[in-house]
Amino acid sequence: MLVQVSAVLALLIASSAFGSTGMGNGGDVCENRFKIVRDDIASWIVQGGAVGLRLPSTVSPDRYHEAMLDQIVRAVISCTEDWVMIENTEKTCRNFVSSSGTPQVICNAKRFMETREVDQYLLVHHEYAGLAGFEVSQGGDSRYSISNQLAAYLEDQVVKKLAIKPVRSVPPELTDILPRWPNGSIRNTTYFEAESICSSRGQRLPTAREWALYAQAFGAEGVSEIDPEDGLHILIRGLDSVGSPDLFYYSSWGYLRSKTQDYHSYWSSSILPLDEVPAGHIEAYTFSNFWGVINSSGLDEPYATVRCVQPR
Repeated sequence: MLVQVSAVLALLIASSAFGSTGMGNGGDVCENRFKIVRDDIASWIVQGGAVGLRLPSTVSPDRYHEAMLDQIVRAVISCTEDWVMIENTEKTCRNFVSSSGTPQVICNAKRFMETREVDQYLLVHHEYAGLAGFEVSQGGDSRYSISNQLAAYLEDQVVKKLAIKPVRSVPPELTDILPRWPNGSIRNTTYFEAESICSSRGQRLPTAREWALYAQAFGAEGVSEIDPEDGLHILIRGLDSVGSPDLFYYSSWGYLRSKTQDYHSYWSSSILPLDEVPAGHIEAYTFSNFWGVINSSGLDEPYATVRCVQPR
């Protein structure tokens, strides 16, 4: 479970006594700015702001949270007037582990302070991601596959800070069940036909999150942005209505069907990540109205039927 914000920030305050270069005002200003950005990133991670990041298949959200916060607390920060080099390439900062096993980040004070605010966030996150083993540079070539995503979360406040994006918590307004046999009975479709049915009406399929919110309106535990670690919630990794990654935890516990509900399964628009399905197979999330559970099925299988929503 993630540590509380106050506990992390207390550790950061305590760790701020370390890493001073003693080089004068330039280094002090650089280190202070680095730590301001660092503390904001730590607070953002603890509050669940990073749940939407697209992580490598080998890195779980829990592993990301724990490793990043561990490095943020432990690493010693320093700024210098000397060049910072990785092999033959000049860098603004570099991260490394000292001979005594202490993680460290050293930055060139002038280059860091001349870096744009947005890029400072990407750079600081990258140094800790490097220490955590998530963004390992190849020689002088730095990798920012996770860090570059932070730009989408930055908002101008009094100063630039990472914002916790609001969670959509209103269940969708669904159409009636659409595909029917000539005798009026409900029929199942493939994912592709389901998309076509909604698109022809100027509508779209509900996302996996919207089905989860629908179930939540009927008593399900529903959506959580962080893992409650209660053995009931499962991780859902799909896409939202504009195609952006949408990660959340879902539990159907407590779900109650009303008399007006039916017993069918329904397609969502959310495609599963390829690392969660067999090679060469593509699946989308489905919602079982009988149990309130979120399952998945191959796109070309007539497994579920269709209800649409208005586009956002």
